[in-house]
Amino acid sequence: MAFLLSYKKSILLTAFYMIGIQFLYGFEPKTDSLQCIAQQYNDGDTSRAHIQVIADLGDAFFDEGDLSSALVAFGQALELAEEAANAKYIAYCHLGIGEICFYQADYGCAEGNIAFVLNNHHLNITAKDSAYAFWKLGDITAYSGHLGKGSTYYLEALKVYEKLADSIGIAFIYTSMGNLRLKQDAPHEALEEFEEAIGIYEVLGVEKYLPNCLSGIGDAYKAIGEWEKAVFYMEKTLAYDLEEGNIYNISYSYHALGSVLIEQGELDRAEELLFKSLEMLKDFGDQEELVGAYGTLGTLFSRKNNYKKAFDYFSIAISKAETLNIMPLTKKVHKQIADAHLLFGEYKEAYQNKEKYYEIKEALVNEKIEKNIAELYATHELEKKEQALDLLTKEREIERLKNEKELNILNKWLLSMGVLAFGIFVFGGLLLFKKQVDYNRVLTDKNNHIEEQNHNLIDINGRLEQANKDLEQFAYISSHDLKTPLQNIGNYAGLLRQRYTKLLDKDAITFLGFITDGIDQMNALLDNILSYSVVTKPSSKKELVDLDEIVGKVLHNLRPMIAERQAQIDFHPLSSVEGDPIQIMQVFQNLIGNAIKFVPADRKPMIRIYGEVAENNMYKIAITDNGVGIKPEYQSKIFEIFKRLHTDTEFKGTGIGLSICKKIINRHGGEIWIASDGGTGTTFYFTLLKAKLTILNPSNGLDEKSVINQASCS
Repeated sequence: MAFLLSYKKSILLTAFYMIGIQFLYGFEPKTDSLQCIAQQYNDGDTSRAHIQVIADLGDAFFDEGDLSSALVAFGQALELAEEAANAKYIAYCHLGIGEICFYQADYGCAEGNIAFVLNNHHLNITAKDSAYAFWKLGDITAYSGHLGKGSTYYLEALKVYEKLADSIGIAFIYTSMGNLRLKQDAPHEALEEFEEAIGIYEVLGVEKYLPNCLSGIGDAYKAIGEWEKAVFYMEKTLAYDLEEGNIYNISYSYHALGSVLIEQGELDRAEELLFKSLEMLKDFGDQEELVGAYGTLGTLFSRKNNYKKAFDYFSIAISKAETLNIMPLTKKVHKQIADAHLLFGEYKEAYQNKEKYYEIKEALVNEKIEKNIAELYATHELEKKEQALDLLTKEREIERLKNEKELNILNKWLLSMGVLAFGIFVFGGLLLFKKQVDYNRVLTDKNNHIEEQNHNLIDINGRLEQANKDLEQFAYISSHDLKTPLQNIGNYAGLLRQRYTKLLDKDAITFLGFITDGIDQMNALLDNILSYSVVTKPSSKKELVDLDEIVGKVLHNLRPMIAERQAQIDFHPLSSVEGDPIQIMQVFQNLIGNAIKFVPADRKPMIRIYGEVAENNMYKIAITDNGVGIKPEYQSKIFEIFKRLHTDTEFKGTGIGLSICKKIINRHGGEIWIASDGGTGTTFYFTLLKAKLTILNPSNGLDEKSVINQASCS
């Protein structure tokens, strides 16, 4: 009897819950209604209906912006689901907890909960839930500063959604990838991603997800500096959000619109919107957006010339950002603080914060991450093309098998009906012939289509080659034309130093020094860009080059550096090669100069130059030093343009010299590489085409193991 009563109560509660759910979702979800339904169950009740109502209560709290209560509800639902071994709700609760932790900027907790769902296969989640989990992991890792990892997760989610033909899911991923592009400081690429998402929504006639895209487009135009367009899209987003009534989205839209109005000079309206956003975010508990709001308020009051309020808000923003350890957020606040210091004429503090901004930016978006992300996108596009090709191949195979089957049936019929009249036999033969002709025509059409695509690819490659040539010419002309205005700046800076030194204070003289150093660095950079653009063109010179004579000239050119560092050069006679003597001399000058430069100041440089015959009619040259060495993980990067392993305070340079060396050696049909254990010393090896007739020139005064030191070069 007790069992029957309990069973009847469970049935009634389930019915009561379902009626409540219909009420909730027929009108507006309310947490108090769900709490009333939840109170009808015993605390330890592990029925599916009880778990569902607690989980729905968590969703309702989340929608109302009460993250703490939502987290408690999902925690209770998870305990009940685990006790009942209900895999579906275990996965659902972990995903919900991960989402809440993400909005609270607790990225470790968020990633742990969502990764748990993916890694525990016994939960048997659907493909759609798997795609959702990858999507959320992409958001978490991207917002925490791991952009390459975020791209990987987004593309995994995109693959699943494409396989499911889930257009809404695909649009979600394009929107998230647009936000990631914004974090990479690539607003134009971000616009393309958002426009892809909007195109899908418009085709499907879905409007409720448009605000996320419109907001992203506004942020992209803000990054580009097109303020009117930014305001237009952010006003549109705010109108959508106010109509929908989502507290979090409204707070974000207030903040986004306020930040753009600052740039347009509408400071009073911006202040009103920003304080509305701040109060909502405090209630909602989104720590990351709170930091952004405090930072933007700092910018607002700096524009209002209120120094104290500005830096009070900046202090809160930077403290919270560093506590949360979110690099993109910290980078943004440092830039805001630097701009404010500059506005108040505090150049030293502005410079310090700009330095921190660039350090974080380089850590977030370095060349390797950019390359990895580009490779991920390229791989995804290639996989899509391969899938299309596989589909075409399968269609052909199906067509072929279908035709073979029809032919077999026809042949069997012909054999079995051989006793029939000759006219029927001829008719069957004609039918067979017609089918074969049609089949051949289809194959011919498809082959012609493939051939046309191949011609298109050849045309595209030709245009790409021409674009590269145009880019090289542009680099040459641009860097050459920039020299004149840079020289004028240097001349006037010199005149200021000469004529007005007595009138300037210590800071002004220091700033003039910064200008002069910057001009020198820019001059060196432009010179190297000019050199790089020149050596990208193949050398037309193919003449006999006496390497002993080349090295002698280089050592003569480097006499001041050799004397200053008291360098010892151990030079062994070299063979002759074929090539352009000027470009080959440039390689020796770069490598020997680097060998002397990258030796610590407390150590005398010891350089050894020697060569030997290599395979395939090549001659191998080696330049060994006792410098700081190069760690194995950096050895594949040093030949990349602008890639430097040391700061200007340690060793001066532009990061182009070794790129030029590699270009020259490659243009001469050779290779260049290094050997170093990352400790003391590095050896640079490169190969050149050995001359058919070797000329040794003993008259240059450099015999076996001759040593050139400070005394012999002076």
